[in-house]
Amino acid sequence: MIRLLPYKKETLVVAHEWDTILYLLSNELQKPLKPGIPTSLSGWLKDDQFEVTLKVRRFNAFMPLIQGRIEPTTKGCILFLTYTMLPFNKFFLTFWTFFLLISGVLLIIYQDELLGNGLILMVFLIHAVAWSNFNLHLKTIRAIFLKTLE
Repeated sequence: MIRLLPYKKETLVVAHEWDTILYLLSNELQKPLKPGIPTSLSGWLKDDQFEVTLKVRRFNAFMPLIQGRIEPTTKGCILFLTYTMLPFNKFFLTFWTFFLLISGVLLIIYQDELLGNGLILMVFLIHAVAWSNFNLHLKTIRAIFLKTLE
């Protein structure tokens, strides 16, 4: 299935017990923001579910949001992770995608084919930038998340 918005799913098998995972995540979420390169996470943790993102000083539109669920097993835990964009950014990207597509099609039909094609091409450019930035930041937040679970 083709996804328009940046998205990734991952399943991790962790050797730690359920309560250890909760302890490690809650400790990470309580760390204060340090100057320099972001190295901690912010978010919430409830029972067996959590939602975290990178703790930053300035807003970053392409920073992934990790939504997860913890499932205990006999010898550790399974983490079901979903990496998505922040909700406002998903709305913003979806709005501009539809606006530019509809505008482009209407321009092609009624007025200027060149300008209409340019608007449709802009949709592809915006999505290419969104996916590449999302994947770039995904590496960073994934590394910090995995370091938290060590």
